Amino acid sequence: MKLALGTVQFGLNYGITNVKGKVSVAEVEKILALAKNIGITTLDTAAAYGESESVLGELNAGNNFTIVTKIPELSTQSLSIADIVDNSLTRLGCKKIDALLFHHADDLTSSQAHEYYHQAAQLKEQGVINKLGISVYQPEQVVNICQRFNIDIVQLPMNWLDQRFVKNEIKNVLLTTEVHVRSLFLQGILLADIEDLPAYFLPFKEKINSFHQYCHALHCQPLTLALALIHQQQFIDKAVIGCCSVTQLEQIAEHYLLAQQLINQNTEKMQHIGQKLASNNEALITPSLWNIDS
Repeated sequence: MKLALGTVQFGLNYGITNVKGKVSVAEVEKILALAKNIGITTLDTAAAYGESESVLGELNAGNNFTIVTKIPELSTQSLSIADIVDNSLTRLGCKKIDALLFHHADDLTSSQAHEYYHQAAQLKEQGVINKLGISVYQPEQVVNICQRFNIDIVQLPMNWLDQRFVKNEIKNVLLTTEVHVRSLFLQGILLADIEDLPAYFLPFKEKINSFHQYCHALHCQPLTLALALIHQQQFIDKAVIGCCSVTQLEQIAEHYLLAQQLINQNTEKMQHIGQKLASNNEALITPSLWNIDS
């Protein structure tokens, strides 16, 4: 099972297509029970995800899952990395975690990069964390950082519209690391009707509609095609998906299996689709640039 469960919705109102808001603790408990039952073994969280770590700690999630968490942008912090991680461990109710990621990858390209890395590497040596990694937004971050430091995990955005990291020169750098992808649904954009999206996305209507046209041609639902990328790209180790209810996770699990069948039955066609859907327009593929109030 390549799916990992993202937990940002457990601590924040997150996602422009999320109409349910932050998930209740009672629902989180049910989601975690189902996740365990269907074979999900990894939870992805962060100190910046509101109450997410605390909710996971309240439910003793560390007893049933390996946990990946992230330290916030260090230029905004007065605490040492050890103290930041200690606070996360307290909230999570854990003595150690599987992986620690730099949430702001550029901390490892700054003038203090070697000091930051040394602090984090010490936690690995002490057994507080098993793996050390980075969460990136741009391909050049992968190249610059992985050439300078020993990185165990790279978490990166990827979906049918955003395939910047599929290029061979980037994949070659990632060969020695564990790869976790996020944003498979582009915050739900790929699963929504264009008419239901903010006006900001109207200039990208043709590209978004193309995705849905391929769904029609393949006789599959958008969720199936969105998840198919996991199976097409063999270098992906984990795909972080978020949900706001047990029902949503059930649907994702069902379509994860359908997506595998889709890839197996349409291998050459899916490669063509990938080439046609890929976009380099950061105004579309980078959520931090979205101006959804306009």
